[in-house]
Amino acid sequence: MNVNQIRSSIAILSQSARNILLDNGGLLKIAGFGLIRLSNISPDKAKLAPGALTDHSNVYMAPEIYNDEIFDRSADAYSFGVILYEMLEGVQPFHPKTPEVAVKLMCLEKKRPQFKIKVRSYPPDLRE
Repeated sequence: MNVNQIRSSIAILSQSARNILLDNGGLLKIAGFGLIRLSNISPDKAKLAPGALTDHSNVYMAPEIYNDEIFDRSADAYSFGVILYEMLEGVQPFHPKTPEVAVKLMCLEKKRPQFKIKVRSYPPDLRE
């Protein structure tokens, strides 16, 4: 990943369901980019810069970021997976627990939320 790609990843790190918009043509767009200060570890890895603040109630935050570890673009894939869960279920993971509790369950205890609604249209791989 080159510097421009890292910059793209920095912006996308602020993913959340409220940043997904539907345009007039019916296409989804990612909006609401934020900035997070990073320390580049290598061309494809980064870490939060010392003193960078994170919101530990952000259910879209990847465990690597929550735990202040080195991360790569897979942090964006994790955030997007949480968004997809919310789109399918209609609620955030581990609802009705608070976001802070949900983040601890996912980032510290490595638990994954179960799909609660019973829809026959889930792809078989998604049921696991």
